[in-house]
Amino acid sequence: FLTPRLLAVGMFVVLVGLVYLFVTSHFGRLAGVLAALSLVLMPRVFGHGCLAALDVPVALACFATTLVFARADLNKWRAAAGGVLWGVALLTKINAVFLPLVLIPWALWYHRRRAVLPCVMLLVLGGATFVAGWPWLWHDTSSRIRGYAVGVSERTRQGERSGGTTNVPVHYLGRTYRARRAPWHYPFVMTLATVPVGLLVFAGVGARRSLARKGTRGIGVLILASGLLHIVVLALPMVPKYDGVRLFMPSFPLIACLAGVGAARVWDWRGRAGKAIVAAALAASALVLICTHPYELSYYNGLVGGAWGARKLGFETTYWGDTVTPEVMAYVNQHCPDGSRVAVWPRHQAFLDFLPWMRKGLVFRKDWEAGTPRADFLILFPRQSYLDEFTTDLVRHQKPIRQWTYLGVRQCMLFDLRRGGR
Repeated sequence: FLTPRLLAVGMFVVLVGLVYLFVTSHFGRLAGVLAALSLVLMPRVFGHGCLAALDVPVALACFATTLVFARADLNKWRAAAGGVLWGVALLTKINAVFLPLVLIPWALWYHRRRAVLPCVMLLVLGGATFVAGWPWLWHDTSSRIRGYAVGVSERTRQGERSGGTTNVPVHYLGRTYRARRAPWHYPFVMTLATVPVGLLVFAGVGARRSLARKGTRGIGVLILASGLLHIVVLALPMVPKYDGVRLFMPSFPLIACLAGVGAARVWDWRGRAGKAIVAAALAASALVLICTHPYELSYYNGLVGGAWGARKLGFETTYWGDTVTPEVMAYVNQHCPDGSRVAVWPRHQAFLDFLPWMRKGLVFRKDWEAGTPRADFLILFPRQSYLDEFTTDLVRHQKPIRQWTYLGVRQCMLFDLRRGGR
């Protein structure tokens, strides 16, 4: 598990570096430094940057494509590189398919005839890279691509994931959505509720600044449109919405770019006052990030009253099993007797087959559900949308052996089911 996570962290570091280079090249070094810092100081993004998952890698691939394609009219090799990078993004995660919806219209508007060849190369080389990088498509290519596209659209329409499972439940504004999808405004509200308030303000200033300056207006439009792209796509009625912000992770490097531009503008505003405002906002964000660890994916900003306020408003305050931390693992190994049957709920991908950290004297009941098979101990991360009648009753009426909290909000609980439980 260590190597994939190191690779994930490495990709996150590269993404931060690319944000710095992109903003520096168009808005100056100060804006580039502040943009890179803004990305690092977003707790949700930082948390995903430490996980061995596809969300940050696809954000990296999408951002790299945008960065290179922004100057593809000046160099045919950049145009070719942009196409290859888009193909890599497609191979990473299918939501990268929407990138040309922004890149091509922007290029044709901003560069006119010079953009025709780069746009063609983007589509041709991107498609060729996608096929070349997926051996399954090498045989019966056209029918398999067609079948893949139809399968993705049908799963989206029916509310299913690529693995064939039903739509993932989500608890949002006091209601749990299972058979129905969450409302269209889910990605907009989650963005506003999970980016530190100071960075949101800087991003607003940056959007206005980049669009107002004649020399940077084209790049400003590109950043703003690219940042909105994945949020708007997720807002479509037929697209399932769940798991916090991870499904539109490619939007956050662009939000960080705007925040960097805005912070640089404030920095230069009225001398020391502007510098003090930026320094205070970044210091506050850094302090929040430190205090949030290791519960970055449970972070909510001051607009909703933090994690405590988010729980009161009906947001999901934990969802991905990341709250089963090394501290939890050590406690289970130390306090559960030999021969104990240990279950985890909700069952998460990392827990489906085995728990590599569990000592040999313990038995992991990977197929546990309320009632059968019997377990002695239950590790529960109380994801609101997965709490059934049994686990809800357990949380309300049985005191856990130990619980771990973040700002007073339960993140993980260990129950002894031998006390009349199942």
